[in-house]
Amino acid sequence: MLNIMYDIPSRDDISKVVITKDAILKKGDPLLITVDRKKRRKKQHKD
Repeated sequence: MLNIMYDIPSRDDISKVVITKDAILKKGDPLLITVDRKKRRKKQHKD
């Protein structure tokens, strides 16, 4: 999980990271929930 710990802050398309049981047991990766960049930009301009 060290890789995602350093990768996530530099990405603007991630809205949530879900740490699964498989990720803890090193049998899989955490789930990265992404957002559509176009929608996110529109939302930021409205605020």
